[in-house]
Amino acid sequence: MDRDVTLNKLKEVHTERCRLLGMDLTNPENEKTPYRCAKADMEHFYSSSVLEFTVFENRGYDQMIVKPHIPFSSLCQHHLYPYFGVCHVGYIPDKRVCGLSKLVRLVECMSKGASSQEWLTQEIANYLQRQLSPAGVIVVIKAKHTCEMCRGVKNDSIDSVFITSAMKGVFHKSQDQSRMEFFQLIK
Repeated sequence: MDRDVTLNKLKEVHTERCRLLGMDLTNPENEKTPYRCAKADMEHFYSSSVLEFTVFENRGYDQMIVKPHIPFSSLCQHHLYPYFGVCHVGYIPDKRVCGLSKLVRLVECMSKGASSQEWLTQEIANYLQRQLSPAGVIVVIKAKHTCEMCRGVKNDSIDSVFITSAMKGVFHKSQDQSRMEFFQLIK
């Protein structure tokens, strides 16, 4: 669908939503709210960023590669409320390594649109496993969910986060030294 057509349709949806919620769209502070919401949706759901995942031949490096604290935001697929936090990614290469910036870009691309945190964690790990065939992959996401903060239990405690993990290869083995090293590195 054409970007302008999509933007206009989303603006219509948000205009109706604002009316149903009782917002006065004649108020100068509110009159552009439907447009701003539609534009935000477009930026989050229809981002033009394409993941070009650069892979290189590994020249014998057999230790852990870790990119901790990658900030991200996504939308809860159940409520369309934002959730946000950090993603920690690590892998032990075999025959291939990726460009260092690609771990950040991978998280950025995968978090676009609506998802569950569990799915997002697993998909990042699966993607790295497919692209690199490493000895091991580990992904840990710590996130705050505004759907929890604003509705339901309304838990707005500063330390109320959800933590999910996905482990492949050597990281999946219980009591593995690589797993413990990763958790030490992301502290």
